[in-house]
Amino acid sequence: MSQYFKEHLKVALLFLFSSIASTAGAATGSMSPELLVALKQINDARLSPDNKRIAFIQNIPRDTRKASVGPDWQELFLLDHKGQMRHLIRGLNQIQQIKWSGDGQQIWLLMRRQIEPFFSIYMIRPDGGEAIKVVARKQHIHGFDLHNDGQSLAYWYPSEQAEQSKTPKLDSVYEFENEPDKNHRLYLLSLAQMDKGEQLIPVDGHVVEAKFAPESQQLLIKKAPSKNQDDIIMRAEYVLSDGISTTTTLVSGLGKLGKAAFSPDGNKLAFIAAQTPSSPDHGSLFLMDIKRQKSQQILSNFEGMITNVLWPETRNLVFSADIGVRSIIASKRANHSSDSYRTLYDGQLIIRGIHSTDSDNNLAVIANSRAHPDELFWFKRGKMLRSSNSNSQLDELNLGLQQVHKFKAEDGVELEGILISPRDANTSARYDTVIFVHGGPESHISDGWIARYSQPVHSLAAMGIQSFLPNYRGSSGRGDAFLKLSQGDYAGAEFNDLLVARQYLLDKQLATDWLGISGASYGGYAAAWCATKFSQYFSAAVSIAGISNQTSKFGTTDIPTEMLQTHALSMPWQSWQKWLQASPIYYSEKHKTPLLIMHGMKDNRVHYSQSLELYRHLKTRNNAPVSLLLYPEQGHHIIDAHTQLDIAERVTRWLDTYRLKASDSPD
Repeated sequence: MSQYFKEHLKVALLFLFSSIASTAGAATGSMSPELLVALKQINDARLSPDNKRIAFIQNIPRDTRKASVGPDWQELFLLDHKGQMRHLIRGLNQIQQIKWSGDGQQIWLLMRRQIEPFFSIYMIRPDGGEAIKVVARKQHIHGFDLHNDGQSLAYWYPSEQAEQSKTPKLDSVYEFENEPDKNHRLYLLSLAQMDKGEQLIPVDGHVVEAKFAPESQQLLIKKAPSKNQDDIIMRAEYVLSDGISTTTTLVSGLGKLGKAAFSPDGNKLAFIAAQTPSSPDHGSLFLMDIKRQKSQQILSNFEGMITNVLWPETRNLVFSADIGVRSIIASKRANHSSDSYRTLYDGQLIIRGIHSTDSDNNLAVIANSRAHPDELFWFKRGKMLRSSNSNSQLDELNLGLQQVHKFKAEDGVELEGILISPRDANTSARYDTVIFVHGGPESHISDGWIARYSQPVHSLAAMGIQSFLPNYRGSSGRGDAFLKLSQGDYAGAEFNDLLVARQYLLDKQLATDWLGISGASYGGYAAAWCATKFSQYFSAAVSIAGISNQTSKFGTTDIPTEMLQTHALSMPWQSWQKWLQASPIYYSEKHKTPLLIMHGMKDNRVHYSQSLELYRHLKTRNNAPVSLLLYPEQGHHIIDAHTQLDIAERVTRWLDTYRLKASDSPD
């Protein structure tokens, strides 16, 4: 890095990104829950066509002491190759998407200002000035793409006419899962002839996203039969439209679909998808010849998870991948179906996003590490240069000591986990420990920034409590075979792995006999399971948005097909008893572990009635303390900083309370 770049970068970061730690965090040098939920991060980054500038979005949580309840705010920045930073859009806005024009003279974005009811399409020039609203409708626009020639704009939103005409006589009456007028429709607008209005592109079903082909007016459209989440997740397709009347199906019937990238000439398509229709996650890489309409999987034996794919130059694909608890960026010859690839980066960062225009040697990268959440990096000529410092207060905090541990399950399956201990830990110390279980189960914990509102690991470390986060069988990041190890066996070997993790900590003299467990979603299911079926092994538990009854969960979830096709592999009526015995309520008589239950009442993924069932069963038996908290305005994912703070504080308080009450702990 040149001295010129270093000097300007330092000035820019200090001026634009400095953050002030909360009084509590600064006084103690520890990560308080309030500071945790206030952390900023980089959401999106796009390299300019001339490769000399990066436009990026910074996410800013609302101030829990001052601001009203609601989602986070975002601001737009521009970094040039000399290290100079420009603050393009600041203040109380929500920004969801950015894209450069082909000539690099404009940045287009999807934005909703605080005073506006809906997301609209804006344009701003990189040298500054006010953002101009280009397209607005009487409801949210959900996404857009700008053609490289700068003349055509594609975007999608539900039918306005249907929205206006469909006024029910009773506000409380609606037809469940049968609202075709809510499907997103695709529109095309000529920016040179805006007076002619938008053109509706005929697409059957619900438009998830769309992008222009590089050298034509063709549009690659990801669509689903309806806007229902089950359809979007399990039945999505990629189709190619000529923008007029003809649509050709390219990819269909593969199950879960991920991101896609055109070759520079538009004749081929690289895309991420599930290896098989029953695979629990999309982490495999495929290559399609569009003219021949034939696709094949490449890197078929890759024991990892492809997370992003780019096609910046004709010969080479660029992709990022998670391999176990680490991440890589790599390049692969596009005409080779072999498993060979060239590693571009394999370091301490966990890669979350990459973008390039014409080279694998110049990338805008979003990544996190043990020391910080997602930040902007500029990958140039083989070197990864950090370009943002959104939370400078982290440098002054005493974060927990983070280490990777490997251990084996009872049947020999190799497992990994992340241990976070108090910073002053010595080699002979043993700590009270909480096992945090990730959701999914098709997700995983990486050796990067782990702390979040539902797992405040650094706050616990400051209290002398250790955290362990295992990647049990069925986790992603280790290839399709490992991903499928838990299929057809709810709460079987996958949760037995948690007992193995517990015993590993004890055998290695890392933990005391006090072990708690906590998790959200599928992790909440695990916590409820360990507070009932495995109650004798755990001293305290927290279940957030967890499953308590697999049968009624199937009847109330918004993703029943995903549940059956990629996890259960059977219908509940084919084995009622098996489904019941995979439910924590079945073991309510064994409940001896103090359990805190929390759930959002707008959760469509795991309905909050799951927590009602669990609470009622346990409260009636009254074998151990149980508490239920419901959040009326929250869904499956908590997006409000105020609620996140409340959850983080309650998690730490519950675990610490029952750590100190030895008489309430299981023998």
